[in-house]
Amino acid sequence: MVKLKELVLLHLQAYPSMEATDFYKLIFQSTMGPVHSLASIERAKQWFFQEWSQVSSVQETPFIEDISLQQSLFRVHFASCKKKRISPDQIFGLFIETSRTFSENYAFFETCMNEFAEITKHPTFSHVKNEFLTLWKQVQKEKTGIPSHSEVFRKVYQPHYRIVSGQHIADIVPHSSS
Repeated sequence: MVKLKELVLLHLQAYPSMEATDFYKLIFQSTMGPVHSLASIERAKQWFFQEWSQVSSVQETPFIEDISLQQSLFRVHFASCKKKRISPDQIFGLFIETSRTFSENYAFFETCMNEFAEITKHPTFSHVKNEFLTLWKQVQKEKTGIPSHSEVFRKVYQPHYRIVSGQHIADIVPHSSS
């Protein structure tokens, strides 16, 4: 598992247009996993298949992205799955299984958010420092939860993925590589 600073640097390198909310989402997913998706499995399924149907297999995305901190987690990208002819039912099933078995860790989430607040003091992250600190104060005050990618991130990178436990990656493609 990588350390938070390494994880955010890797993602900033891959997604240079990341904004404060995108770092928040990365930290949230890395520490809280996809458990929040279980509020309604039927709604999660409907959203999943609607999103899957809108994604083109010609979009250039990584197949998987490691977002592991304490637990092994990956973002599994729809476009690459479509290119590899991986069944959406399989991805959805592994996503739901991950949601059922992942251990959320709010204390670790808070620790990582505080650590990232310190990381934003480095010039590499100065472009998100003020916005992130404001966002983090709001999250602490309101106990807001599930973040969304920024409008810029959605427009530039068109992210379509689900979070899957590392223990299931070999189930998707036995010899997978990122």
